[in-house]
Amino acid sequence: MGTDQLLVIEHAGLLLPVGAVHDGQMPEEAAKAVLRLEPDGIHVLRRVAVDQRQPTRRRKVITHIVATKPLAPDDIVRLTYRDPRAAIRVIPLGQVTAHLPPCAHRRTLAALNALEQDKTAYLDSGTIRRTEPSASRLTEHSWQ
Repeated sequence: MGTDQLLVIEHAGLLLPVGAVHDGQMPEEAAKAVLRLEPDGIHVLRRVAVDQRQPTRRRKVITHIVATKPLAPDDIVRLTYRDPRAAIRVIPLGQVTAHLPPCAHRRTLAALNALEQDKTAYLDSGTIRRTEPSASRLTEHSWQ
């Protein structure tokens, strides 16, 4: 799977793979539980976007979008999603973004842009508030 394709879940429409991040768990670890690949799991490269929204006064939803190492066709066949009713699809970017809900569409575009620029995008309800160099880039530069 190349950088011109996106892995999505098909279940009552197209969705990005989603799952919960539990207390004390890193989003990168949670991503490995959402999409399982035996024996070693998916290789998460880094977090590329974080979107916060507050649909109710008491509840805040934080969405983390992570980039993975490109997957070979054999790996894609062996992936399992946390919800067995959903099908895993690999679709060209242009087709995916046209079918996602508006907020997910904006998140996806911000994440892809941040990935290309080696940054992390921070959004508020789908609107970009700021971007920062990725953590891997900060670590590299701190050693120089």
